[in-house]
Amino acid sequence: MPADSKFASHQYELEVQRQTNDRGLTLRESYAVQRYSEIRDGGNLFVLFRYLRPAWDDLISRGHGAIRRQGGPAFFAERQKSRQGDGWLGWYANIEIAPNLHDGYYLYTGVQPKFHIGDRFDIDVGLYGMKQQDWLLWQSGTDFGSFDAKRAELYSNLNWFIDDTQELRMKLQAIAIDAEAITMRTLGADGRLLATAAPLSDFSVRNLGFQLRYRYKLGPLSDVFAVYSRGGFERETMMGDDSVGGILGDAFALDQDDQFLVKVAYRFAP
Repeated sequence: MPADSKFASHQYELEVQRQTNDRGLTLRESYAVQRYSEIRDGGNLFVLFRYLRPAWDDLISRGHGAIRRQGGPAFFAERQKSRQGDGWLGWYANIEIAPNLHDGYYLYTGVQPKFHIGDRFDIDVGLYGMKQQDWLLWQSGTDFGSFDAKRAELYSNLNWFIDDTQELRMKLQAIAIDAEAITMRTLGADGRLLATAAPLSDFSVRNLGFQLRYRYKLGPLSDVFAVYSRGGFERETMMGDDSVGGILGDAFALDQDDQFLVKVAYRFAP
């Protein structure tokens, strides 16, 4: 690109995709154009436009028949910027809009800044959210539940290289889902989903994974590791009007998996 452009280069791709199963059903047919750009600030930008034609899903029913999948336009973009020189901030962000399997669209977006405190310490914290108008979940047989779903995800990574022999790392993932029931649906003979009067309950999901790891280098290929991990998973019928933010906060109380491990790896020279 010209020297006065903020872009260093562009790479374009066109994609035509068609996938069928051994019964002749089209599982996916799409047409896409995408551009990957290197930016002179040290980052990059990726943008994709896709059009999905109506097709079939032969897996979600667990062997009880194929479901007609709606088509429509889809969009995805992501931007990443690394720190430059002595800078202290880098970040990543994305957004995705695409059609659901049966009806409506979903929106997924988030941002994850990364802070560099010197050359030996960095930490990032990412928050992502998803809004799905008609989240289709298999219940049993040919029955499916449609839910209005909200999802929140929190991610964090910490790396501290204390000196040439010590390092401390942390990883965190917390996920919360608030699913409000819309209606039960059943699979018709033509592959379309029909609403029924069967009862369907709201539910929530919370999930936590946390690990703190310390490493001390004894010598070549010889280390001591001390690892603390905690996490859990819980799915329950909704009681009251708890928000997805409240569910995410409650995820930090999960402790089904709570353990401390010490490992010594020592290499004996021949």
